Amino acid sequence: MNKELKYAFLIHVCKYLGIALVAGSIVHAGTLGGSSLKYVGLIVVGILLTVLGNYLEYKVKNIAVGGSILFLAIALSFGTGMLSGGIQHYSDNPAYGSILLSLGLLLTFISLAYKDFAKVVTQKSVITVTIISLIAYLLLSTIGASLVSRVPDDGHHEEVTTVNHN
Repeated sequence: MNKELKYAFLIHVCKYLGIALVAGSIVHAGTLGGSSLKYVGLIVVGILLTVLGNYLEYKVKNIAVGGSILFLAIALSFGTGMLSGGIQHYSDNPAYGSILLSLGLLLTFISLAYKDFAKVVTQKSVITVTIISLIAYLLLSTIGASLVSRVPDDGHHEEVTTVNHN
C-alpha cells in the first residue's frame, strides 16, 4: 500500500471517528440519559483518536505539534460534535439542542480559527460569531422550540430493545 495513502487513511479515520464518538456521546448524554460512564468512555476514546489524527497530520506535513494545537483540536472536535448532535437531536430536546448548536458554533469557529488561522483571525470575527451564536440560541430556544413542539414524535428514542444472551 502506498505510504501517503496509508497515512491519509489513518489520519482521516482517527480525526473523523474521534469527532463522531465525541458528537454521539455529547448529544446522547443529554437526550437519552443512561450510563454516563459509557459516554465518558466514548468521549475519551474520541479525544484520543482526534489527538492521534491531528498529531499524525502535523507530523506528515512537517509542522511542529504543540500542546496548544492538540488542545484546539480537542476543542474543535467538541464544537463540531455539539453542532452535529444538536442538529440531529434538536427535535428530541430543543432546550438542549439550542445550547449545543449555539455553543458548538462558537466553539467550532474559535478553535478552528486559532488552530489553523491564528495569523488572520481577528477580534471582530470572534465577536461577530459570538453575536450570531447568541441570536441562534435565542431563536432556537424560542421560535424553533415552539415549531418543533408541533411536529409529531417519531418514537426514535421510545423503543427499548433487549438482547437475550442465553
